Amino acid sequence: MKPHERSVRDLHDEIQRRYGNSEDFVGRVLDALATYGITQADVARVSGYDRAILNRWLRRRTKPNLQSMLVIDEAVERLVEAER
Repeated sequence: MKPHERSVRDLHDEIQRRYGNSEDFVGRVLDALATYGITQADVARVSGYDRAILNRWLRRRTKPNLQSMLVIDEAVERLVEAER
């Protein structure tokens, strides 16, 4: 099943599995960026999201929806793997 075909409940469960608490999403993404030297531009490129939108999410100006959180998470995971 592709991410855009998942139900809201499935997406929520996936975020919960990955982060324990979806409220911690931004903090954990920022930690990963700092730890692995990944830039917001890298995440935007891999995720397909506009860099300005990603920046607003990471500065907590706006909140990404669950599907966007999953896409961002998967992009960060790919970038971390590339750094290892």
